[in-house]
Amino acid sequence: MYVGLIDDAGENEFYFANADDADLQGLAVTQLGMMTRVLADQSNLSAEEVAELAAERAEEMDLRR
Repeated sequence: MYVGLIDDAGENEFYFANADDADLQGLAVTQLGMMTRVLADQSNLSAEEVAELAAERAEEMDLRR
């Protein structure tokens, strides 16, 4: 499995992990936590607000496995 980043157009994919399911979940949670904390620290939003916005964006992107 891979964890990756894509641009808004969905054209550029940047993969940064290849791990089994258990490792992937742990890695994803750690990465998301770090990004959420940094974004919250550098904005006027709380970590919860950043997470909510990210979840809304993920739904809008309608990505599939």
